[in-house]
Amino acid sequence: MRIGELAEAAGLGTKAIRYYERIGLLPATRREPNGYRSYEAEALQRLAFIRRAQAAGLTLREIGQVLAIRDEGRAPCVHVRQLLDKHMADIEAGSPSSKPRRENLSRSPSGARASLLKRVATTSCAQSSSLADEGKEMAEHVQFTVDTGVQIYFCDPKSPWQRGSNENTNGLLRQYLPKTSDLSQCSQRELDAIARSLNTRPRQTLGWMTSSQAFAVAVAMTG
Repeated sequence: MRIGELAEAAGLGTKAIRYYERIGLLPATRREPNGYRSYEAEALQRLAFIRRAQAAGLTLREIGQVLAIRDEGRAPCVHVRQLLDKHMADIEAGSPSSKPRRENLSRSPSGARASLLKRVATTSCAQSSSLADEGKEMAEHVQFTVDTGVQIYFCDPKSPWQRGSNENTNGLLRQYLPKTSDLSQCSQRELDAIARSLNTRPRQTLGWMTSSQAFAVAVAMTG
């Protein structure tokens, strides 16, 4: 496709595309005999990634670092997680005006996918699938599967029994976070402490093992 077609498909201007080429985010493309640039479908995928990464709060320089890792054939998940952790720390240490940015980062489809990428980066050795709610924050589930190889499944509408473990965990979370809780006021450290408490609580359904112990057994069996 030519640059005008690429720009329309990507929702960008042609000047932005040329700029991305100039700074190395988009590899230089071949030219047709008549001098026009000719782009492959991979260019559109790369531009879509750049836009999602910007929505998650990454700078163009940081996006370039992530793309360089991908171009080397390595998975950039750990590096992305480190970058997003840094941004979240900066936001939490900032002024009250940073709150909308934090909420956008955590609730948008791009932010939700970025958060999931952070978690999968540390557990991908054992996780091959995930069951999700039908909220709009999971709108980028297909791209998440492409990025990680983790398949996302959704329950049938109004069928909470199809994800019983999730519903049970939601009930346990209400012991720490009542329904009226504003999660934007909770730091990541506080949320991690709640997760640690739940993961070290013995569960009858697991033969009175904790979730952490059951997970360790499952990981050991994959080795």
